Amino acid sequence: MLTQVLKLINYLPPEFTYKTSHALIRSGIVNYHSRGIEMPIEVNGKLLKNPLGLGAGIDKDGFLASRITSAGIGFITIGSITLKPRLGNPKPRIVKYPGLKAMVNAMGLPSRGFVDFVSRLPSILNRLRRLRTYVIISLAGFSIGEFMYMLNKLRGYGVDAVELNISSPTYRGSWISDREYLGELLRGVEAFPGTLFVKLPLGVDIEFYRWVMNMAGKRGFGLTIANTLPTKEPGISVGYGGLSGYPIYQLLSR
Repeated sequence: MLTQVLKLINYLPPEFTYKTSHALIRSGIVNYHSRGIEMPIEVNGKLLKNPLGLGAGIDKDGFLASRITSAGIGFITIGSITLKPRLGNPKPRIVKYPGLKAMVNAMGLPSRGFVDFVSRLPSILNRLRRLRTYVIISLAGFSIGEFMYMLNKLRGYGVDAVELNISSPTYRGSWISDREYLGELLRGVEAFPGTLFVKLPLGVDIEFYRWVMNMAGKRGFGLTIANTLPTKEPGISVGYGGLSGYPIYQLLSR
């Protein structure tokens, strides 16, 4: 029965599925019961109860975190959060390919904004700490100044880690197109007292990966590998998006 339901969901309109699933999770109708998976791992001196978790993009504003983490996952990434509120790209923003077990999305970083998120952050952290969940906050900035502002405001909240999303198209088309400016960002955030991860895209030349790994390694930053694969998609309003799903697993396993 469950398999049939999942197959049906795959063929429903993407935006309908997205909104409905979020509403069901927030309402509590969909209940997650902890599986009690204990497989402790250490990340930069902090112990996670298990290495299973949720990456950025599902819980963009922190409204789903406590419901989802009740399932017993070891970590959750909230965001990516932008400094100013954003509606994201016009619809359609998601195209599904059920036969390929894949989808393409170009959500355009919809966000309620950093001020709204920070106002709710203490209560989010209180709930997740009771569940022993490692919390990563993903930030997306359109400039070095935006990243630095948000990082400075996060000091003192005791978040476990912050992810710098440089893989989404938020700076002159892409952060990775200007290595000098990206290098300035990575040097600037070094003073942040907490754990930092740098979120990398797929489909970049090997020299970029070598460069950014060297920059991150020298500064003790972790890496989030990897975001979706940029691809053209005529079914999306902006004409392109990020491919995710089974085809990505094949690429990463090579």
